[in-house]
Amino acid sequence: MPYDNMVSINQWKEGMSTLAQQANVSCKLSGLVMFQHNWTVESLQPFLEYALNVFGIDRCLFASNFPVDKLHVTFRQLVEANLQVAKEVGLSKQEIECVFHDNACRIYRL
Repeated sequence: MPYDNMVSINQWKEGMSTLAQQANVSCKLSGLVMFQHNWTVESLQPFLEYALNVFGIDRCLFASNFPVDKLHVTFRQLVEANLQVAKEVGLSKQEIECVFHDNACRIYRL
């Protein structure tokens, strides 16, 4: 990975860690394909995994950035990629339900 990308990723991680220290901040897991037009599950995983780790399961929620994401991915592909990452990083069925449904209902008071 080029040095510039590593610096940017490290800055992103620092920013996410700082935000995660605020108990009233949640993290929408979205918009990653806007910057990775040739994305893969493997390219998304480090970002999703880091956010899940620093914010915790109860403060993360899956979201899409549609219609902008539609330029590079279908909604189905996006959901499937995020589900695959969730399973690969070891989230339980209950934790997946939290990230993909329950947290949004709670945070947005739906």
